[in-house]
Amino acid sequence: MGVVNRVGHEFGDIRGNRASYSPHDGRITVEFNPQAFVGFGKEVEGRFMASDMVISQPGPDRTLKEQHVTMADGTGRSWQFVRYDYKRRP
Repeated sequence: MGVVNRVGHEFGDIRGNRASYSPHDGRITVEFNPQAFVGFGKEVEGRFMASDMVISQPGPDRTLKEQHVTMADGTGRSWQFVRYDYKRRP
């Protein structure tokens, strides 16, 4: 991983993946390398996708972590893969 730049934008390269920090809204975005999946068992099919993970803090006691996926199916459509919503308790 490159040097963390808390003021700027690019964290650098993390084993081919890219990470960035936005000082305006405090979001950390990780863009993962494209991934290929072949399927399981006798049902083999080829799937290829690109994904990212966005970590934000919408409030002082809350952290939100969302992963989005874009399948290589020609539509360019992105959908939410997972969402974790952490709330701190006193």
